[in-house]
Amino acid sequence: MTDKRWIAEIEFAQKYCSYFTPFETRSGMVGFAGVIRGRRRNYQVVVKVSAAAYPATEPKTYMDPHPEEHHWIRASGEPYLCYQRDKQWNPAKSTFANCILIGVKYVAAFD
Repeated sequence: MTDKRWIAEIEFAQKYCSYFTPFETRSGMVGFAGVIRGRRRNYQVVVKVSAAAYPATEPKTYMDPHPEEHHWIRASGEPYLCYQRDKQWNPAKSTFANCILIGVKYVAAFD
């Protein structure tokens, strides 16, 4: 991911998802972390991906706790949210904020 794209991602997320904080790890992961408030409880959410693979690779959304157990991919490692988008991931247009908003819709539907 270019520095220009990362800065644009941060600015876009701050505008639409100001309750999420950007992060970068030493291992090369980038993403956003925050809390989504449901009707019954709060959910810790992390949306992350390898910086080297982004934006070609869509970020994964992790959440604790899980409002339900059916919409999670448990291939290996920590389970991540499985979701169907209204539109396919488009590396030129899709953003981390899109993934955060899918998490917001998921919590609204299942909390």
